[in-house]
Amino acid sequence: MAMNIAHGSTLRAHKSAITCFKLISISVIPLLLSGDSNGDLYLWNLLTRRPILHYSLNQGDGGNYGIVSLDHINGIYVVHSKDHNVRFFRTLGNDTIIERCDSREPFQTFVQIYEIPVNSLNFANVSVTHLKGDLYQLACTNTMNSEGIDIYNFDINDPHSLKRIFADINFYETVKAILDDKEVFRFEKLGIVMRFLECNATIFFGFESGFVIGVRMQKDLTILSKDGEASSPKSGLSKLKLDVSKDIKKCLEIVYISSLHYPNPVLALSYGHDAHTLISSSTDDKIGIHHVPKTEEKSQIDVSDYHTNIERTIIVKRSMEISREGIETSVKEVGYVSSAGDIMALGTWSGKTVIFKSMRPIQNFSRSKSNVLIDPSAVGSFQNPEKEKKRAKIGAMCLLPKNKTPGGGYKSKG
Repeated sequence: MAMNIAHGSTLRAHKSAITCFKLISISVIPLLLSGDSNGDLYLWNLLTRRPILHYSLNQGDGGNYGIVSLDHINGIYVVHSKDHNVRFFRTLGNDTIIERCDSREPFQTFVQIYEIPVNSLNFANVSVTHLKGDLYQLACTNTMNSEGIDIYNFDINDPHSLKRIFADINFYETVKAILDDKEVFRFEKLGIVMRFLECNATIFFGFESGFVIGVRMQKDLTILSKDGEASSPKSGLSKLKLDVSKDIKKCLEIVYISSLHYPNPVLALSYGHDAHTLISSSTDDKIGIHHVPKTEEKSQIDVSDYHTNIERTIIVKRSMEISREGIETSVKEVGYVSSAGDIMALGTWSGKTVIFKSMRPIQNFSRSKSNVLIDPSAVGSFQNPEKEKKRAKIGAMCLLPKNKTPGGGYKSKG
C-alpha cells in the first residue's frame, strides 16, 4: 500500500540540532513544542507554520543546556535539560495563544514557576504526573546512581514543598524472584534507567537490560502472614520473620514486566495506538507492545501471594506473567518511535524512517541535506553504507494525527 510522504513544509527557526518534540492540543489549533541542543525552545502554530513563542535556557556561560525531553501537563510546560534541571513553565495564557496564532512573529515567552535539580548524566528523560490540584509527582533517575529511581511529590506553587517519597529504588531483586520462579533466564542487574513514561496512573521504566517494568503506587496497605512464618527465600526475605500483619503507608507494586528486548537496551518508549498501549524499541529488530493493566487499589495482600523486598517498598504478585509481546521488523537501532491511530513511525540512528500501518511496513524514507530519499519497496535495504553517510541524522520524531495536520495527511517531523 502506497502512502504520500512527499515533503510538505519546513519549520525554520532553530539554529542547533533539534533534540525533542511535544505535540500540544489547544482547542482546534495544533501546537508543537520543539527543543534543541543549545537550549532553545519554540512553540509552533502548525496551521500558519510559524513560531508563536521563543525561550532560551542558555545563559551564555558555556554550560550544556541541551533539551533532553519536553512535556505538557495540565497547562504546564515541563522542560528537562542537560544542565541537570527540570523546569516548569507557564505562558501568559492559552486564550492569548489562540487569539494571536496568526501572528508572524513570536509574541510571548515562558514564565518559570518551578525548578528541580535531577541527574542528567545519561540520556534518560523524566516522568511528571499531575496528582490533584497543585500537587505533582516526578519520577527520575537517582541523584547519585543512574540504576536507581527517585520519586518526588511537590506543590507547583510552593518552592519549598519538594519531598522525596522514594529514594534509590531498584527493582532487580524483586524482578529476579519472579524470573527465578518461572525459570526464564538469569541476569545480574537491570542496568541504568533509559526511559520513563506515565500512563493511566502507572509509571513505566525502560532499562539498559531490555526490561520494561510498570509500577503503580499503593497506599495504606496491610501485608498479612501467619505468625512466625518466613516468606519465600526467593523473595529476599528468607531471614525475616513477619508479624501477623504489617501496615505500610506506601509502596510500589510492579504490575507489568516485559523481557522482549533482553539483553538489548530500551532506546525509546512511547504511547501506542490507544490510551492503554505503549510501544518500545531497542538495538534489536523488535518493537515491543505493552498493555497497561487496569487500575486496582488494594487494602491488604497475603505474603503467600506476593514477593516483597525487605524494606517492603516493592511488591509483585507471584503469579505475574512475563510479557514478550511485540513484532519483528526489518530495522535495528530504532531510537525514535511515534504513533497516531493505526500509523506508526520508526526512526533509526542511521537516519532511516519506516512507516507502518496496522503493524505492517508500507514505506521507507530518509532525508539528505535538501532532499527526501524514498526507497521503492516497503521494506528496502538498510545495509548500504554509502547511503548512510549521506543521510541526515534524526534528532526527534513526532507523528501528527491526521485531523491535526495541515492538509489532513500524516507528517513525520525530524
